[in-house]
Amino acid sequence: RGLVETVVGAAVATELSSDLELPLSSQGGVLRVRVWKETRDETTFAPFVNRRAFFFYGLALVVLTEALTPASGLFVLVAVFGPWFLLELPSLLGLALTFVLKIAVPGLKLKLKALRLALSLTRRGHFQLNVDVDHFALANDVGFAQPNFVEAKSVSLALSVDPLEFLDNAWRLFSSSEKRKRDAERPSKIVKVRAEDLAAKDHYLTFSSSDPFFKLLFVPNTQKIDYKDLSHQFNSDEFALIAQSETLQKTLNPEWQDICIDLEDLTRFAAGDVRVAVYDRDKVTDNDLIGVATLGSFQELFFSSEDKAVTTRRELTKKGKGAGTVYFQVVSSSSSPSNDDKSSRSSSEQFYSFFPVKNEQLRQRRGPKHEAPRLGTVGIALRVDDPTIAFDVDDTGELNVCNFVTRLASTSKLLRKTKPCVLSVTMGEVRGALKDQVDTVTVTVRDESFEMKKHVKARTFEDVDDPSAVVEIAAFSHKGRRLGDWITTLKMLFVAPHNVWGESLRSDEPGALSGDLELRCKGRSESTETYVRCELKWHHPRSEEQPLPKEELTPVKPKKKKAKTALEQLTQNSKETTLKLGNLTLVAHLLQDFPLLFNVHALELNRVNFHLKALFSNEADTTDRGIFVNQIDLRDKLRADPGVDLFTLAFHFVKAAVGPVLRELSYLAAAKHILSGVVAGLLRSDDDDDDSQDDDGEPPAASSSTHAASSSS
Repeated sequence: RGLVETVVGAAVATELSSDLELPLSSQGGVLRVRVWKETRDETTFAPFVNRRAFFFYGLALVVLTEALTPASGLFVLVAVFGPWFLLELPSLLGLALTFVLKIAVPGLKLKLKALRLALSLTRRGHFQLNVDVDHFALANDVGFAQPNFVEAKSVSLALSVDPLEFLDNAWRLFSSSEKRKRDAERPSKIVKVRAEDLAAKDHYLTFSSSDPFFKLLFVPNTQKIDYKDLSHQFNSDEFALIAQSETLQKTLNPEWQDICIDLEDLTRFAAGDVRVAVYDRDKVTDNDLIGVATLGSFQELFFSSEDKAVTTRRELTKKGKGAGTVYFQVVSSSSSPSNDDKSSRSSSEQFYSFFPVKNEQLRQRRGPKHEAPRLGTVGIALRVDDPTIAFDVDDTGELNVCNFVTRLASTSKLLRKTKPCVLSVTMGEVRGALKDQVDTVTVTVRDESFEMKKHVKARTFEDVDDPSAVVEIAAFSHKGRRLGDWITTLKMLFVAPHNVWGESLRSDEPGALSGDLELRCKGRSESTETYVRCELKWHHPRSEEQPLPKEELTPVKPKKKKAKTALEQLTQNSKETTLKLGNLTLVAHLLQDFPLLFNVHALELNRVNFHLKALFSNEADTTDRGIFVNQIDLRDKLRADPGVDLFTLAFHFVKAAVGPVLRELSYLAAAKHILSGVVAGLLRSDDDDDDSQDDDGEPPAASSSTHAASSSS
């Protein structure tokens, strides 16, 4: 005991923060002691008065000194308020950042009591930024029992980077982008090649196939082709290789990727023909020749003044026998200045996009063999003390997670001035590639939807005042197969109505959008080339003086039913979030291609508290402790040199955190916490059913039968 008191007293006296291991010589074993400096929570009235009194006493002293001897006023000001300013600087920084975020993102409600920043240079020559935050919190709105949705007593974050690595990679990216710009300005041709009914060279037990690839060859007019020696003459000046494709596996009808050919590289060739040779790739033996075809004159194909996108059809032959059909097309890279080409040329200068579909286009342009460019690796060391995540409901039964999402969606100035609650939808005709297959088009907003079949319809959705709500338009075939869909949020109708997929889009006023909406498939990552004429308007209810239009908008009012439970609200929020993300595979690629790698040196969460009772009880959670986990220590479990991408880091974090959580979790306390919420929720639902039956004046069965009779009549 004396040894412990001596070491701890010395550590506290020197303001050290460390982990100590003290050997117990008499009984054996090791005693681990953790000593840290903790900011005092000054919530009492006396310290506040003392600090405020010190400020005013100092101000009075400066004024008095300035009045008596003006020359010494500045010295007294610095002497009195200099130490006070340095001591209160973390609190002032936290207050300033909280104020800035309150103006920039009003719905965030982020609070920081104190913020400390320090920049240093490590022994390895890396820059390290240390960020310490006291009393971090995301506050709930008034009406919730828990004051904060997410909070932590202290957060310590250390970020380290190698400046030389960042500068070197940034210069490489800049140089490659400049090279791409120069290459884009040089004259070039796009070659498109596909084949059908190729001869099979690989024979299996149940089928025969080939692994085809092709080579474009320049053959002078005087050169005679030797089929046996065709693959060995590519390096000669008379018989040269122009381009070569990738290999496609097990197909007799290949369609290869487009090949871009620089015309300046072809100026060394004289007059001659262009021939294509299709091979079957063999890993062990030599590649088998499938067939050869003459495509045409070299000068006419690549240097003709007329730019005609004409597909040439030729028969492949080998030793006079047919070996399939090849289709060949040469197009100038600057022949079609469409909007898509302009956007693709401008995006060629980029190497990453925060939009999944655009990033996937950049990924495909790089090819599967090329990794995403990286700027460097960021080292991370994170420690969070006393974090709490509290799910709670207010007096109206709204879950704080949904309230938080709604607050973030309502940060626009237009939405703060006005609060629309009625959505009018007018559906028109369907046109495009899948027009004949479309049988039904549905419009869905939260739990309400209506169908359109082959003719124009108009509907209004009432009581839709949540800007984060998703509007989904989907097309189905007569068999119920989903052909494509289109989504937006009510907030986007106000903020950026044109930032959606479609043609001839027009927005005459905030909250209104009309035009041809493009239906997309596979999580809206691919276009179906099908469009639905539609007009959307999110507005206020019509006043009694304004008559309804002649087309008579049929209102779709929400059915009178009991409020959603907390779990149902959370499920709905997760479903809408999945719709907003779109294709999850593209989102995973977006995280994988992020231009920074991460190396987590340490990750420690101490005394984690989860409040989950409100999810099951549907009432405010007033308990102090929920599901408690003493420590989640992932030191060295996430370390990866030189670093990993965001997707891999998230996967490893979930995998590594399962073990510590299961070891530290008190199963009995967790089961008690959840079961108490389930029982309270069941009792509450029974009381709500009794109240609704009393209000209706008849049992639910009679009410449903009456509704059925009125519907049939």
